[in-house]
Amino acid sequence: MRVSHDKVTERRAVEAAIQSGATMGLWAASRLGLTGFSALTYALEVATLASEGANDDAIVAKVAEDFRGHGVPVAAHSLRSKFRHRKTASA
Repeated sequence: MRVSHDKVTERRAVEAAIQSGATMGLWAASRLGLTGFSALTYALEVATLASEGANDDAIVAKVAEDFRGHGVPVAAHSLRSKFRHRKTASA
C-alpha cells in the first residue's frame, strides 16, 4: 500500500506540533513548579492541544492562563517568543 505525499506531509506536521507542544509544556511545567508525573501530565495536555489543531495563540493563551492561575508573572508576548523558539528548536 502506497501512502500519498500529502498524508506523509500531514503526519509530519502533526508530529512536529506534538513535539513543539510537549517541549513548550515541559518548559511551562518547570516555571509552574511542577515536577515528575505532574510535569509530564501538563506537557501532555499542551501537546494534546497542539495535536488537535489548536493554533499557536490558543496554546499560548492556555499557558498564560495557567501561569496567571499559579501567580507566575509573564507577558503574553514573552510566551509567544518562547513558543516560537521551541517550535524552531524542535523542527
